[in-house]
Formats: sequence, structure tokens, C-alpha cells
Amino acid sequence: MVRDGFTNVLFAVATIFFFFGFVIFEGLKVEFPKDTGSMVNPYVVLGFLFAFVASMYRFRRQIREFFKT
Repeated sequence: MVRDGFTNVLFAVATIFFFFGFVIFEGLKVEFPKDTGSMVNPYVVLGFLFAFVASMYRFRRQIREFFKT
């Protein structure tokens, strides 16, 4: 596995958003989706998305080989 700076930056951004969501803006909740009435923190959701994209980008070769077989 080759280490590249792009995924490290994405993981750093994800960490910042998780920090904002869990520590700074802990009480901030947005209703999502409208029909169920569940509340989520948008910073935590953004942090998860950045971490997911970084993981997909870092392991793109292995994912591609998995779907070929």
C-alpha cells in the first residue's frame, strides 16, 4: 500500500469535523430525515463522509480487484 498525502489530508479533515461535532457543537442537531424525526449532528455526518471517501480512495486498487473477481 502506497502512502499518499491526499488521503492523509482527508483523514485530517474528517478528524476536525468529528472534533467539531462531538466537542465544540455537541448540542447542534438537525432533523434528518423529516418523516422519522431523528436528529443528527451535521459535523459528525460530514466527518463520516470524509473518512469514508478517504478510505475508499486509499483502498481503491483492492476494491477494484475485489469487484473484478
